[in-house]
Amino acid sequence: MQVTLSRNGNTLTAQLHGRLEGLSSIDFQQTIESEMDPGDTGLILDMHDMSYLGSAGLRVLAILSKRTGDAGVKFALCAPQQTVKRVIGMSGFDKMISIFGTQEEANAAVSA
Repeated sequence: MQVTLSRNGNTLTAQLHGRLEGLSSIDFQQTIESEMDPGDTGLILDMHDMSYLGSAGLRVLAILSKRTGDAGVKFALCAPQQTVKRVIGMSGFDKMISIFGTQEEANAAVSA
């Protein structure tokens, strides 16, 4: 798993590349938590280049969703591949986390 981080105002965007599972999920969570600033109002995970989402990755999504919600930070996913989107749907996370087709749509939603 590789992560590319960028900022748009008070929104942190993480582009995920590869597989989010097992040990990579722990590293990913630590990376996001260390990069979030106290003034951040949005977190977007861009999944367009993510090929697999395992149970450990789902756990991290749940943790990030809870922590961002508790902090008043808007959390969104965007552009998941069909296999990843199916896992998110089967887990019911699509009911808890906003999912958008593009990064632009996600940016507009978390900036509103």
